[in-house]
Amino acid sequence: LDADCPYPELKDSLIQTFQSISERYQSRAQSLQEKLQHTDRFCSWSADDHKRFQFIVSLYTHDVPKHRALSTDMLSRLFPQRTNLELIE
Repeated sequence: LDADCPYPELKDSLIQTFQSISERYQSRAQSLQEKLQHTDRFCSWSADDHKRFQFIVSLYTHDVPKHRALSTDMLSRLFPQRTNLELIE
């Protein structure tokens, strides 16, 4: 900020622009942080159910034939209270 500049008006303009961009960035970062705090981490599933869901999905990788059908079948047996739509979303 103390550097010599032959164009003081340009220097001031650049500093103001940079500060404005910095303030907008900080405001946006704060807004995103607040939204993240209010987001349901497991999409209304309990932490235990979420772990079980992830484990079942990890068992049926893309190299397993009919992996989607197999994982959906296993998930529907493990979570009978959930609809198929809830399980595949």
